[in-house]
Amino acid sequence: MTSRPLTNRQAETLELIKGFINQKGYAPSVTEVSDLLKLKSRSTAHSLVKQLVDKGYLEKTDNEVRTLRVVGQKTSDSLQSQEDLREQNWRLLLENVELRKKLKQLEKY
Repeated sequence: MTSRPLTNRQAETLELIKGFINQKGYAPSVTEVSDLLKLKSRSTAHSLVKQLVDKGYLEKTDNEVRTLRVVGQKTSDSLQSQEDLREQNWRLLLENVELRKKLKQLEKY
């Protein structure tokens, strides 16, 4: 990763993008970055993303959507996070089914 310092807003944007990728398994669009940062202008979000690309913290394929990649972040990190979320959701679903069965049994009394 580059050693060029980030402004507070750039650091916030980078962390937001990292978190989005880790949670969803894919990169946010500029519109999503704008919404998450509560910006009124997509051009401001686009500018922040471009600054992070210029400083070497992000890589982006031109003229394509959702191609942001955090430099130094393994793709498998976000995929593993996505798999962990799927597994956790499955466990919660099973737990929910069991709790509903118990609730039905209690309602009989």
